[in-house]
Amino acid sequence: MDRDTRPDFASTVMIPAIQEFIKNPTDIDGITKNIQAQKVSIFGS
Repeated sequence: MDRDTRPDFASTVMIPAIQEFIKNPTDIDGITKNIQAQKVSIFGS
């Protein structure tokens, strides 16, 4: 994530994912799977 990241992706996907990782760092596989699924729904492929 960088300054060019789309705000809709950053605020609805990445910020909650980072917060979830801080709460539960052992579930990195689940978190990244969720990020990927949401990425596809926002950006396509």
